[in-house]
Amino acid sequence: MKSIKKGYQKGSPESDRPFIFVDSGEITMRDVPHPVVGIDNKGNTKIMMPGGEYSFPGSSVIEIPIKSKGKGFSLVKKANLGMRTVVGDPIKHPDKVRALGLNDETIYVPAGEGQLDDPENYLNLEKLDQIVQAPYANASIPFYQFRDMVRTVEAGPNSKDPYTQIQFVNTDDGPQPVRRELQPEYGTGAYQFDYETAKTAYNRLKQIADKRDMDYPLITDEELMYPSELAPELQDMLFTAHFAKDLGSSVEQVLTDPSYWAENWYKGHYKGDDESRFHHFKDIQSASSR
Repeated sequence: MKSIKKGYQKGSPESDRPFIFVDSGEITMRDVPHPVVGIDNKGNTKIMMPGGEYSFPGSSVIEIPIKSKGKGFSLVKKANLGMRTVVGDPIKHPDKVRALGLNDETIYVPAGEGQLDDPENYLNLEKLDQIVQAPYANASIPFYQFRDMVRTVEAGPNSKDPYTQIQFVNTDDGPQPVRRELQPEYGTGAYQFDYETAKTAYNRLKQIADKRDMDYPLITDEELMYPSELAPELQDMLFTAHFAKDLGSSVEQVLTDPSYWAENWYKGHYKGDDESRFHHFKDIQSASSR
C-alpha cells in the first residue's frame, strides 16, 4: 500500500481519497480542515482534530476523513461493552463530530481518547414513551399502563418474572419449558417475541431513532433470538416500538380508552386468528380492574 506524506492537508492531491495509509505513528493535523479517524496497525483508534499532533503506538496509520453528508454528518450508532459513539448535531454541538468511513460504513470509536458522549441523544424507554405519546398530548392514559397489561397477558398473570418467561409445551413428562435451541421459533420474554418478531421490533426501534437522529441500544442478532435474556427495559422498548409502528394498531385508542386495549393487542401484537386469545385478554383486564 502506498504511503502518503501530505495526507488530507489543504492542497494535497490525495485529499479526495476515501482513506490514506501513513507509514508512521506520528500524525500531524496541521492544515487539515476537517476531523480524521486514525487507526494504527495495532488497532488503536483516535479522532484527530484539525491543528492537533497525534502519536500512535503502532508504526503505521490508516486515516479516514470524517466528511459531511447532507445537512450534517452521518450518525454513528451506539455500540456497547466499552464502546461509545461520537454523536451530536454539528450545529447545536460543534464540539462533537460524527464519523463516516470508507464506503459510508459506520465507524465505532473505542472508549478513551476521542470519546464524546451525548446522553441526551440516546434513546431509552422514557424518551421512547414520550415520542409515542407526543402526538396525543391530551390523552388521559400513559402508554406504560397498556404495556403493563400486555405483559400480564403475554407472560401470564401468575408469572413470577414476566421478563424471563419461557413458553411451556406438552411432553411425555408433562408440560416443560421449550428447549433453548427451539426458543427462537417460540415466544419468550415479557411479550412472547419469537426471533422474527423480535427482529421486526428492533428494526422499528431503529427507525424511530433514525428519524430523530438519535442513538439506540445495540442488540445483536443472537440476542434477538432469546428475548427472555434481554434486560427488561430493552424488552419494553422492543414491544413499544413494534406496537407503535404497526399498521394494525392505534396508539391513540390505547391512550384514550382501555376498552380498545384487547382489540389493539390482538391486531397489533398477537396477530393470530384464535379469538379465544382476544377474550382471554378481556378477562384478565376485567379481573385486574376489580
